[in-house]
Amino acid sequence: GFVWFDVIIKGRAAHGSRPEFGIDAIAKAGHFLVAVEQWGQWMDRRARHNLLGTGTVHASTIRGGEEASSYPAQCHITIERRTVPGETGDSVERELVKILEHLASTVQDFSYRLRRGLERYPFEADPEAPIVRVVREQAAGVLGHSPAVRGEPFWTDCSLLHQAGIPCLMFGVDGGGAHAAKEWATISSIERLTEILTVTILDFCR
Repeated sequence: GFVWFDVIIKGRAAHGSRPEFGIDAIAKAGHFLVAVEQWGQWMDRRARHNLLGTGTVHASTIRGGEEASSYPAQCHITIERRTVPGETGDSVERELVKILEHLASTVQDFSYRLRRGLERYPFEADPEAPIVRVVREQAAGVLGHSPAVRGEPFWTDCSLLHQAGIPCLMFGVDGGGAHAAKEWATISSIERLTEILTVTILDFCR
């Protein structure tokens, strides 16, 4: 899953020749960006999900300042926090607020505003769900071995189906280049998947 946040670091506009009147929002934002990197390192040391590892965080966009000759009044940073099962937007926001409040208490003139944006929940298939069991059984029959069970780091609309109470799982072809200029799948895996889905439908819908 993921959740987006806008962090607006506040400064005070002033002419570049009058530093006594200005607060450089971009320079203050540098403290926050260092803290974001440390946040990611801290997550790496936490307990890991058995398939997905830990959540991650990165600074996605940054903008600030009006011109070279003035102190910037604000610096706007968007961050994306990738989540794993067990994490929520609320729990992530608490982590972020703790970081920002620490900076506000330790960095002179550090001030901020926080906005929470889009959130999508992480998804984990129930291994005991009937549809999961049938797919695994039918896939083993077609492939001659049990299919690999793994986690994927990206979000899909499986999460929305799961939230609506519809049991689901991710299962697909061999390939690569998702959303890239060259996105591809092997013909043989498409043929195998077609057979697996066909026998799964016949079995599950009996």
